[in-house]
Amino acid sequence: IKKEVSIDLITAEIDANNLSASFQVIDTANIIKSNLILTLTNMTTGERVYTKMLANVPDIQNINVSSLSPDCNYLMTISEENNTSGIQYFQKIFKTENLDLRLVREFVTTDSLSYSLDFGTNKDIKSVNIALYDEGGNQVGTTYNVINGEDNTVVFDELENNTTYNVVVDSVIFKNTNYASIYTINTSDTTLKNKPTLGEISVNVDENGQEFSLSMTEPVDVDKSITKYTYEI
Repeated sequence: IKKEVSIDLITAEIDANNLSASFQVIDTANIIKSNLILTLTNMTTGERVYTKMLANVPDIQNINVSSLSPDCNYLMTISEENNTSGIQYFQKIFKTENLDLRLVREFVTTDSLSYSLDFGTNKDIKSVNIALYDEGGNQVGTTYNVINGEDNTVVFDELENNTTYNVVVDSVIFKNTNYASIYTINTSDTTLKNKPTLGEISVNVDENGQEFSLSMTEPVDVDKSITKYTYEI
């Protein structure tokens, strides 16, 4: 069956922030009456990030976009410039690649949390910020700027014991573009409980020396770490 009107995607290459694609317009019945508009919308933010006019000719037409955000869904559409009918000749959803970036927990104590940033083999990531927040959203301590290729370990100290904190990695500099609020790593960890202190144990023997009893004074356990304890004789 011969197509009367269609817009075909011929090639497409996508990575973390680039899209290269080529299209061919087929309109043998002269159905398209005005200019064609290609738009790209970031479905994660709802922002229209790219617009280009395509000619109504059968020649292969190329687009190259180098300002996309990593790990985001995009909607690509092609329609007529004055699209009163709502007809779209092309529609496709695609997702950009994730960055090779991982947050690694190094250690947890009663009053500190330590993390490192694993940049993998991706030399295009220049740096990231890492900060700590309490459960109320208040920042705790300083914001660290970690540069790829330099010391990648940070320590947040002077924390409260047995308390949950949120650690956020953002402001990722990728190919000299700052993805401040688009690409983030967000996780939470809880500092350790304080070690409890057992109470004093005493042994009482009856007058006949045939029975004895064991007792212990109240242990000090501010974080309620002890769930039970057993006497072994």
